[in-house]
Amino acid sequence: MATLQKNNFFVLDVGLGVFNLNTNTIKIAFTDTAPTAAGTHVYADIASPLSLTNLLTSPTITGTGYTQTSGTATLAASTWTGTSQTGNFGPFRYIVFYSDTAASKNILGWIDYGSELTLNGVNGDQLVLTIASGLLTLA
Repeated sequence: MATLQKNNFFVLDVGLGVFNLNTNTIKIAFTDTAPTAAGTHVYADIASPLSLTNLLTSPTITGTGYTQTSGTATLAASTWTGTSQTGNFGPFRYIVFYSDTAASKNILGWIDYGSELTLNGVNGDQLVLTIASGLLTLA
C-alpha cells in the first residue's frame, strides 16, 4: 500500500478533539482529482467523489484501534477488499480516508494509487488495501 498523505488540517482537528481515533468510523472515498494538503479538509471538499453504486463492498475500514507504545501512537486497520458489481467502478486514482463520525466528515489523508484504475463490474474486479503496519502513525 502507498503511504498515507496526511491532510494539513488533520493535526489541527486532532488537537481540537474532532477525531477520536479509537472510536471514530473511518471510511474511504474515491476520486480522480488530486486532493491537496492545504485545501481538502472535509468530505465536501473532495472533487467529484465516485458514487458507490457499482461497489459491492462497504467503504468502512474495519479493525481500527488506536494504541501507543513508547510515545508512538498507531491507528490500526484491517485489510480492505473492494469488489465491483454490475457496472464499472471508476476511474479513480486517489483513495481518501475520512471520519464518518465527525460532523463535517473530516479527512485524515489519502493515498495516491499512482495511475487511474477502473474495476470491471462484469469481471467482479477487486481492489485490496493492505494496511500492514497501521494506517497512521503519530510520534
